Amino acid sequence: MVFVIFRDVLFGRWAGMVITLCSFLLVLVATLNPYNFNFTETVGNAEHCFIILGPGKYDTRDIIQNILLFLPLGFSLTVYLTQTMRLGTITSLSVTIFICFGVSYIVEVLQMFLPSRFPSLSDVLSNCTGGILGFLCFFLWSIKFKIIDHNSDSMKKKLPVIILGFSMFTFLISISLQWESSLNNWNRNFPLLLGNERTGNRPWQGYVSELFIADKAISETEVEQVFFKNNTFDIIGESLIASYQFSGTESYHDEMENSPDLVWRGEPQDIQQRDGVLLGHNNWLETEAPAEYLTRRIVATSQFTIGTVVATGDTIQAGPARIISLSEDISHRNFTLGQSGSDLIFRLRTPFSEENGAKLSLIVPDIFSTINPHNLIITYDGLTLLLYVDGKLSSYSLELNPGTILFSSLFRQITYCVTGFKAIHYVYYALIFVPLGILMALAVKKIRKQSLIQIITISISVLLPSIIFEGVLVSVSGRAVRVENLLTSMIFTIIPMVFLRYIIPRIL
Repeated sequence: MVFVIFRDVLFGRWAGMVITLCSFLLVLVATLNPYNFNFTETVGNAEHCFIILGPGKYDTRDIIQNILLFLPLGFSLTVYLTQTMRLGTITSLSVTIFICFGVSYIVEVLQMFLPSRFPSLSDVLSNCTGGILGFLCFFLWSIKFKIIDHNSDSMKKKLPVIILGFSMFTFLISISLQWESSLNNWNRNFPLLLGNERTGNRPWQGYVSELFIADKAISETEVEQVFFKNNTFDIIGESLIASYQFSGTESYHDEMENSPDLVWRGEPQDIQQRDGVLLGHNNWLETEAPAEYLTRRIVATSQFTIGTVVATGDTIQAGPARIISLSEDISHRNFTLGQSGSDLIFRLRTPFSEENGAKLSLIVPDIFSTINPHNLIITYDGLTLLLYVDGKLSSYSLELNPGTILFSSLFRQITYCVTGFKAIHYVYYALIFVPLGILMALAVKKIRKQSLIQIITISISVLLPSIIFEGVLVSVSGRAVRVENLLTSMIFTIIPMVFLRYIIPRIL
């Protein structure tokens, strides 16, 4: 009874218009408040003209907020267009997109005159995406409340459009989220440093005896080969882009001849007490010029491997104290390997973690609880950050899948986690593939049971979206295909199809 009353109120003749006006007012309040316009100049973004908006600055949280803001407007517009004006599906979708684009564009132009707002084309695109999501939500609700008869020929024609629209929307959102794990925002003007920041205020005390950097993630087998002192270049090949061996007390040359020499800063060391180079409060190493080639190669692949042998000189150091860093100062880095207390901390810059990289901090306890040397290898394949200590994989890792990034964006939570923390990953896949499985089940409902066509259709419905989704994420992140992800998406698609087609009909 409650559902029926709610349906009649929500989808009544004038309800669409009322809800649309309310949604429109919500957009104006959220985007133009506090209305302190200054029409004498374009305060918010003076370099943009009224016709062409620039890309602007944005992050994942802004995109999600803009999508959610326009979702009610897209939903209510679809209610009005389909229930009051009786327009067709494609026409309603076209009009919804056009109106959302127009409203968003006008709002962005008005924001040029607001000192607290920054208009951008990315806001317009994410707002339009929210309108499309609202359009799709209407049809999902209409199926639930039986406004559209899913047994009718009309519904059979609309389902493919809904499936395609839902797939495109979720896949585009996933692309946007996965892009946040790339390394495309690395700064090429940062030097490579050992033992401190170039500002001299994050010193680390200890020994470093070797360092190599590659522009790809290496496998566990390759890590074992490197650990057992085989030739690093023979194992990694042309992906090895920098290699330093620390012997003597002068400057240190990159054996790959790609990066500048590491030279002493502060008070130069004149005594070598053991294998490697001793770094302390008053002396550290810095490349003579920015490590531009190294950065450019890593940005091109969005992968890296860093290998080093280090021994702390003090089991309790703060800062975090910088062991190896590709950075400008304490707030701007591409990556930093440091020591905090006796823990190892690795910070990584991505579009999500921004310039400081603090959002993506891999913390591994008690690595430096003794002064014994450790062979450390850190790899990143565009998705997962792994640490190997003395040839063994650490139980601590950082996985930047779309679900993790979405969760962290919504709750502003610093993302460091332990291997096995998969719940968010599975929830994200369920949000995509469970609704898709429901839509697929409705689409194949009229096919004769146990027919060959039914088997082929169901197989394609399960396999094709999973393969496309994984392929899209692989192309964005650069990582390898993961069978686990394919199986997860297929399982979440199959479960609702089985329930809707076989279990629920028998219960009812």
